[in-house]
Amino acid sequence: MAVPMTDPSTTVPAVNERPRSVVWFEGLMYLILIGGLAFGTVHSDSRPFIAKYGLAAHVGVLVIGFGLYVLAIWSIARRRIGWVRWHSLEY
Repeated sequence: MAVPMTDPSTTVPAVNERPRSVVWFEGLMYLILIGGLAFGTVHSDSRPFIAKYGLAAHVGVLVIGFGLYVLAIWSIARRRIGWVRWHSLEY
């Protein structure tokens, strides 16, 4: 028995295709994160922290914080981890 040919325009979308709202969420969250980093760099008064602990500690804290936010956004948008979604309501 021959297998009927299907029209490619009527096929089911790929399983990995994300909803449009999730794509917007991810893009906007990264944009907000970059904007916050830029604002914090310009308007930061971190001289006392740098004087006490050093520049390397200041950069380390920024990298760890930025990395955790990126991990949270990625976990929500790409991995769809539920508990991170609920935790994201706090910030």
